[in-house]
Amino acid sequence: MISLNFKRKSKVILVGILLGIGFLAMLPIQSNFNQNERITQNPISSASVPHAPISIADETALLAFIVSEGLNGLGTEADPLVIENYDIDCGGSGIGIEILTGITSHVLIKNCEIRNGTDGIRITETPNVDVSNCTIESMLNFGIVMEGFLCEGNYIENCYVNGSAWGIAGAYDGIVSNCVISNVDIGIVCEEGIIEKCIVYNTNTVIFFDMIQFTIIRQCLFFNYSQLYSSGADYIVWDDNVLGIDGDGDGDGIPDYDEYFIYGTDRFLIDTDMDNYHDGYEILSGFDPLDNSSPTAEDLGILVDTDGDGYYDGFEVQSGTDPLDPNDYPGVGEDEPSGIPGYSLVFLAPFILIGIILTYKKMKLEKK
Repeated sequence: MISLNFKRKSKVILVGILLGIGFLAMLPIQSNFNQNERITQNPISSASVPHAPISIADETALLAFIVSEGLNGLGTEADPLVIENYDIDCGGSGIGIEILTGITSHVLIKNCEIRNGTDGIRITETPNVDVSNCTIESMLNFGIVMEGFLCEGNYIENCYVNGSAWGIAGAYDGIVSNCVISNVDIGIVCEEGIIEKCIVYNTNTVIFFDMIQFTIIRQCLFFNYSQLYSSGADYIVWDDNVLGIDGDGDGDGIPDYDEYFIYGTDRFLIDTDMDNYHDGYEILSGFDPLDNSSPTAEDLGILVDTDGDGYYDGFEVQSGTDPLDPNDYPGVGEDEPSGIPGYSLVFLAPFILIGIILTYKKMKLEKK
């Protein structure tokens, strides 16, 4: 005969066992992170059609070009005319793609490769013309240039310029974003606007101010240069800026320089392949940060808790804590700890053991 008191105790202990199992299930193996919008890290164009240099002087010439080339788009802001996938060799002089004053349609130049000329892409006093994902090499003057106040607000993004006297001259109040500029005398020419997420290296002057206007510079990587800017330091707003090869824009533990030039990972995304493991953790652990199937379940079997604090070493690396220090684990010093401290296993173990023993005794008594 089992007493009512014993039955109640057994129920309490069984509840304790279930709670203990629940706590154990909460111990972290890996962490999920808020994913930012993916930004193209390596701007690579996909030009495939050889073409002679292009010069469009006015709207009539643009219309003729549309008909002859069969361009896509309606010329509106929502659906611009697209000049794309051209491979242009200027033959040592001339301009690869030139659009002059008089164009009112919205135009997007993208995925073009241009080389061996005077200027790669030149837009003169023309609004609503943007440039994206183009590769420009070996120009005597500019890689890409937006000239004149009527270019106000035009943007240049995801472009690569190499081996020109001047890299990119952005539009007045425009945006130069996520571009890579190398082996030039002047990196970026500013006339007020935003320079963001750009890499400029092997240059004499990184930033040249054509006019002394306020310019926002953020999340850029500049190295191997003689001077950072030509003048106008009081007019620069350094906003969340990363300067030098040791900067780490996304906080994954891998310097921006290494992410771009060695590993090919996104220096603005903590988890490039979006598999919920930091790029830093994957690289340091020998996994592939560009393959969301790595690490595999078999790989994760080698993870251990070296310091015995209740957190796997991999999770501690991800969280920025020391996997060799039992007193340093995720959540220490925070108002709301992110996990269960290491001693939870030791604390819960006696209760689980007692519950198992009492349950066993109960089962034996019930058989009698």
